[in-house]
Amino acid sequence: MSNCMNVINAIPKADFLIKSLAEQGYTLEAAIADLIDNSVTANSNVIQVLIDSDIEPFQLFLADNGDGMSSDELIHNMQFPSSSPEGERAQLDLGRFGLG
Repeated sequence: MSNCMNVINAIPKADFLIKSLAEQGYTLEAAIADLIDNSVTANSNVIQVLIDSDIEPFQLFLADNGDGMSSDELIHNMQFPSSSPEGERAQLDLGRFGLG
């Protein structure tokens, strides 16, 4: 069986990174709020947050039924950060969590 893995370059965008890092102070609560915000923005109407506390450190899983992303959108969004924290947001975007 062959092991097929694609490696994709996701170099940070320096100007976005500097602004985003200046706004750090990320808590677990803010990280979860960021993920839920992303789900709502992607038109989710079902969001599940599951926690496995039987292991240390605990594991957290978040699933939704949102619109998802194309391969190109996923690659773009894996860059750290993918957009400027000062950029214009969609009307239904709930907030400015995270690193873009």
